[in-house]
Amino acid sequence: MSSKHTPGPLTVKDDGNGFFWVDKNTKDGGFTVCNTGDGVVAEANAILYAAAPAMLEALNKALPVIDNDGIRIIVKAAIKLAEKEGGL
Repeated sequence: MSSKHTPGPLTVKDDGNGFFWVDKNTKDGGFTVCNTGDGVVAEANAILYAAAPAMLEALNKALPVIDNDGIRIIVKAAIKLAEKEGGL
């Protein structure tokens, strides 16, 4: 599977005044992946965005052992949505 997203780990950053963004650290120093804005919702969005690569990896690892058809359908849809192949 080729990655269609910025692989983790991603880090939530803030300026101390309530403005949040998500960074990807690299050997060359890194870069900003996205700015989420300011406030409580912006912080929550940054946390969720930064967690997305780990959640996608967890869903992919869990899929083979899920034996409930309804849950498998939901997990497959979430993976497709994350990989921009359609989804929920």
